[in-house]
Amino acid sequence: MFEWLESFKEIKNKIEFYQFQLEESKAELKRWVDGDLQKIKLEPDSLSSNLEENIKRYEKELKLLKDRRDKLTNLIKGFEDLDSQILVMKYIEKKSLFEISEDLGYSYQHIREKHSRLVQAIKLADKISMDDLSEI
Repeated sequence: MFEWLESFKEIKNKIEFYQFQLEESKAELKRWVDGDLQKIKLEPDSLSSNLEENIKRYEKELKLLKDRRDKLTNLIKGFEDLDSQILVMKYIEKKSLFEISEDLGYSYQHIREKHSRLVQAIKLADKISMDDLSEI
């Protein structure tokens, strides 16, 4: 159920991870080039000796993940059923339930109840999936 939402969250988490890794690696490289470590000799097999390659790898992976995220976002924004629209607006566009009710022309109460049922259904689907995995 709503596999696209799980895919979106997974891609988002990976992007955040690689952005963190990239920032950390760039900061470390700066220390070796311009900072307090510039006078220390790097050993060929040390972790820091691969910083430039790691930075290139992180940048490449980030580009691929962002392309996937953008393609998935474009795909799911085309979903027309109310459930998907609510989930897209809430979790991708980061709108409040009140804003969603205004945008879609439904009462706030209706959107709130619909969202609550969707969250319960997703949690149940996740629980069922986890139970299925434990039987393997």
